[in-house]
Amino acid sequence: MALGVPRVVHPNNCFSATMVVNQLESLALQVTGWKGTNFFLKASRLTALTLTNMGFDDIPDLPWDQIQSCIYEMLLDAEIDILQSVPPNSLFIARGIPPPLPPSSLHISSNIKEFNVGVNADVWSVSYQLHDCLTLPCLESYGIFPSLHMEPPVFCSEHFLAFADRSAFAEHLLRLSIHPVVTGAELILCLKALPLLQELVVYEHGSGSDHAISDDVLQCLVYKKDDSGSSLIPSLKFLDLTSDVNFTDSKYLEMICSRVERMKVVGQLEFRANLWRSWGTVPERDVSALLVGIDEMIRKGGLVFHSDLGT
Repeated sequence: MALGVPRVVHPNNCFSATMVVNQLESLALQVTGWKGTNFFLKASRLTALTLTNMGFDDIPDLPWDQIQSCIYEMLLDAEIDILQSVPPNSLFIARGIPPPLPPSSLHISSNIKEFNVGVNADVWSVSYQLHDCLTLPCLESYGIFPSLHMEPPVFCSEHFLAFADRSAFAEHLLRLSIHPVVTGAELILCLKALPLLQELVVYEHGSGSDHAISDDVLQCLVYKKDDSGSSLIPSLKFLDLTSDVNFTDSKYLEMICSRVERMKVVGQLEFRANLWRSWGTVPERDVSALLVGIDEMIRKGGLVFHSDLGT
């Protein structure tokens, strides 16, 4: 049994039947005023929880030891140290958080498995300090992006790599999604530290030589059949790029072809790839040859591809 509590209901009068809470398996809350409420401690079957627009102080008493999935959404004013209160090994998704700058002395360790964080770019160092204060030793998926209507934050490989090393990302991180300003050289450095990565999403911001999706990056992503550890993220299964298409067609096609062939060798059905144009932009060059090459690979099988370049 699943229960969603509407935002207009007050906790003091929303439930009367004990039988309801005894059957409860999934709970979604999006109202404040639950602090100190122990009603849900009786929910012996409750395993899935979704909390929307709530501070941690608004959360009722819950049977945390049995919660298997905890989703936190749109905590617009949340303090980042709420991560320390999350139960071990739960799935914690934090969407759209612009955290206040954590104190330099603060260090947060959490066993969350998924963390997507929105940061404010008006404070240029916020992503640096966020990475400096976190250790996430069980993380499988990480995403960093600008908060709503904000410019993209600056991404620094040095701070991210220290965060990745502290959290042992080389042993368990499977998905990375980055939307900040990052150079191709910095992106390569970061990917070298993530050998188990299976999904990569990059939204490119930059100009001139600062493009994150460059020929050098694409060349490093080519899977080599006689691989001896030289290929970046050899287990890649999904690649989603948003770009101004400032790269060479042949480099992109070579990379995609190598990944499709690698999937066939390991017995996987398909490689998935998306290529989108950066918001509000139109490619400054002809991309017809690129799309023809992709179509040929799709016909041969093993590639699922989506793009808006032909529109």
